[in-house]
Amino acid sequence: MSTDIDRAFRLLVADDPLTAAERMLMHLAASHRARDAALLGRMGGELRAVPLSRVSPLPLRRMAELHEALPTHEAALREGHLAMAGDCALVPLLEGGELVGVAVLEAPEDRLIDVHSAFTLALAKAIVSWRATRAAAGAPLGESVPLAAHQRRRQEMLELLNRNEWNITRVAHIMGTTRRTVYMRMERYEIRRERVPRTLKPRFAGVE
Repeated sequence: MSTDIDRAFRLLVADDPLTAAERMLMHLAASHRARDAALLGRMGGELRAVPLSRVSPLPLRRMAELHEALPTHEAALREGHLAMAGDCALVPLLEGGELVGVAVLEAPEDRLIDVHSAFTLALAKAIVSWRATRAAAGAPLGESVPLAAHQRRRQEMLELLNRNEWNITRVAHIMGTTRRTVYMRMERYEIRRERVPRTLKPRFAGVE
C-alpha cells in the first residue's frame, strides 16, 4: 500500500508547480469532504489568492471575510496551527519555518486535518517553486490580487452606483463601457441591483 509521501510525490510531479499545487489542493478538499477550496500564497508580503484554472475562486464575499479574519489568525498559522474562520478551515503551509501560504477548505466535514501531512508540506513546496519559477522568468505572479483589493473595488463600484441612483446606463457612460460590462462587474463583486427613487439631476455624478 502506498504511503502518503508516495501519493503526495505523484501529485507533485506535474508540468508546472501551479498545476501541482492545484492537484494537491483538490486532493485535500476531497479528503476532508470540503464544499469548496481556495489557495492563498504569500507574495510581496501579502497573502493573495493564487489563480487556479480548475478550482473556481471563492465568492467575493467569502474572500472579504477571509481578509478580515486573517490578521486575527496569522500568528497561530505562523506557528503551524490550524485555524477556523467561520466555517472555513485555514491550513497553514510552512516551508523552512516561513508561512508561504494558506489552504482554505470551506465547510470540511472532516476537520481532523494534519497540518504537517505530506500533502500540506508538498503544497507549500509547490507554492515556493511556483514563485521562484515566475520570478526567474521575470513574469508577474499570475493574476492574483491582494484580498483587500477585492473589497476596495467592490466598495468603489457601490459608491459609483449609489451616486448615480443605480442608473446603469449612466454608470456605463461614466466608466466608458457598456451596460453589459457594468452588470458583469456587479455579478463579479456580488452586488445586487437596488431600486431607488429617481431625482432629477442635470449632470452625471462621476468620480470627483
